Amino acid sequence: MSCFAKGMTFLILSFVAFNSGMASWPTEIDEAITFPGLSYGRFCEDGEGGAWIAGENLFGEIYVTRISRSGEVTIPNWVSIGGLYDGQFSSGMFMSEDSCLIIGYAQYEWRDTEVPKGYGYVQKVDRNGNRIWPEGGIQVTLEESSAMIGGVNAIPEICTDGRGGVYVSWLDRRHNEIHPALYSQHINSAGDPEWGVGGVESIHDNIGAEWNYIYSTPDSLCIVGATSPSNGIRYLKLSATGETLFELGESEGLEGTLIKVDADHNYYLLTYSGPQGTYIRKVSSVGEPLWGESGVLIRRTALGGPGRQAFVDNQGGFFFTWIYGHTDPNLTSRGSYFQWVSSEGFPYFEEEQRISTSIYPFHFSQSDSSHMMFVQNEVVGNSLIVYSQRVSSSGDHEWPDSTIIHIQNGQSNYALGPENVSDGNGGEIVFFQTAFLEAKQVSRDGTIGDITVATFPEAQPITPKVFNCTAYPNPCNSAVTLKLDAYPSTTLLLNIYNLRGKRVHVQELAKSQSLITITLSDQIIESGVYVAQLTKAEELVAMAKFTLLK
Repeated sequence: MSCFAKGMTFLILSFVAFNSGMASWPTEIDEAITFPGLSYGRFCEDGEGGAWIAGENLFGEIYVTRISRSGEVTIPNWVSIGGLYDGQFSSGMFMSEDSCLIIGYAQYEWRDTEVPKGYGYVQKVDRNGNRIWPEGGIQVTLEESSAMIGGVNAIPEICTDGRGGVYVSWLDRRHNEIHPALYSQHINSAGDPEWGVGGVESIHDNIGAEWNYIYSTPDSLCIVGATSPSNGIRYLKLSATGETLFELGESEGLEGTLIKVDADHNYYLLTYSGPQGTYIRKVSSVGEPLWGESGVLIRRTALGGPGRQAFVDNQGGFFFTWIYGHTDPNLTSRGSYFQWVSSEGFPYFEEEQRISTSIYPFHFSQSDSSHMMFVQNEVVGNSLIVYSQRVSSSGDHEWPDSTIIHIQNGQSNYALGPENVSDGNGGEIVFFQTAFLEAKQVSRDGTIGDITVATFPEAQPITPKVFNCTAYPNPCNSAVTLKLDAYPSTTLLLNIYNLRGKRVHVQELAKSQSLITITLSDQIIESGVYVAQLTKAEELVAMAKFTLLK
């Protein structure tokens, strides 16, 4: 989401025509296709091995384009989606059945208000970049839908209607400025609202959250949901005219957090069962449990943490990711985790899988029936490093650990995290953010740009700003001592990296500690050259290189 100063009315549009001649992916570790002017993006596969990109500039205007599997920007003049008000936010997008992009977004009016008012819109764009629906999009909310309490309230959630149109739901405050109701609308393929001006009220309860949910069903209908303080999460299936057909609930065996309804009308629901952990349940349309009464245990409570992704794979299985130990840097089991369940309801792994010891933002996409692609950012010094890995359903990491696909020196914005989509050929297109949005392609064998094998450059020498540091003995066997030529007056952070940029050891050093001895046998499992960096408030103050021989 972008926030913009009240009254700001000028636009920056100079970035909408660029990369028009690009026809191949960069093959160097520090090169990528850059989208100048864009500081936020959403992405989806285009069905042809490429991807759609929806990008926001610094003032919130939304534009879309496509990039092919070969790296060609197929719509070099970006298509403007909004433009009616000062700020916008893209809430989601998908490929429709008639091969067009449908995108939902909110636009915020700041100009004459103390706080923004938000309005929900949808737009449809064909594969050549032509807007199908009216310029500026179709407004689904009313003037009264957004109360003067902030912009979040009008963000629309969308899903396909299976016929080239879109179902939309949003939190609406036309009757109560404090507690919204859930409203829904159906826009058909031609861009006509099917459920009247302003949509229909689906859930009237005082909704206590700022988020709502919507899911397509195989009979070209939809399920909408929202959180109610009195009834928890409620889900309703709506008819073709917007009326409630039934409410999912315990009587149908459909309790839990809904993830998806598949083509066979089976429901996937996450449940949290106290001390045992997190379960995924697959339930038929008549409430019959298909993966056992309780479902499949995918995460023990002892390894609980914030979830990152939960999605149904291409074969009807389930994939779940999360981070553990984000509040305790000293946990040895800290890191990024996943579990994968087959379509028959059997976990591929006996225990949760740790893909990385880092808790920086990460993302998975499915490569083929038995592989997932993983991508993660990490900031080392003042550089952004992007890692990737291809993981099989048998647990094999098919590329060298910590395969670096990009290094960006200087300004970086890792907090947004990288995302990846399948390139349709076992590889991936990766999007990440430095000063602006960037992208590059990685093939199924780990080569960058489908041409050159990903390299692992040696750490670049940086001149320390405070201390000189030496390591001895060098080479070492199981322990190494770092000696500083002065006593630090503040605490320092020690990080040790291998030459592929993977951090293998981290610890905090006390003030006035000039000799540091580290036992490496538990942290480093292979011989090689390593770099020790000591930092103060993320500023490098000392550095030493040493060799481990085992």
